[in-house]
Amino acid sequence: MGNPPDMAASVEDALAAIYSGAKAALRPIHDKVMDDVNRFGHFEIVGKQLYVSLHRRKPFAMIGPATETCVEIGLDLKGVDGAGRLLAMPPGSLCSHVVKLTSLADVNAELTAWMRAAYDAAG
Repeated sequence: MGNPPDMAASVEDALAAIYSGAKAALRPIHDKVMDDVNRFGHFEIVGKQLYVSLHRRKPFAMIGPATETCVEIGLDLKGVDGAGRLLAMPPGSLCSHVVKLTSLADVNAELTAWMRAAYDAAG
């Protein structure tokens, strides 16, 4: 699962800052994504200024608001073609793919499968 209790406060502080003001309404989308990812097993959450990064042996996802109405998930899914809402990024980008979420309904089995594939590949 996510971070141990001693690191949880700093991650929560980062999330409170990231999802503040006009972006506060996006926090439930983030929380629903994390509810799904927490079922995968152990990983670390690293709070950044504009997003959180999820790591195993290496990073597998980045989650944060892209705009006031959209949460963006960056995934490390090398070797996977982009299709539909799984958008392939140009070579050299931080993540190989991006998925944009604008509602709780966007957090579905398809997204969970992509996140699980990235989690498994990060080993």
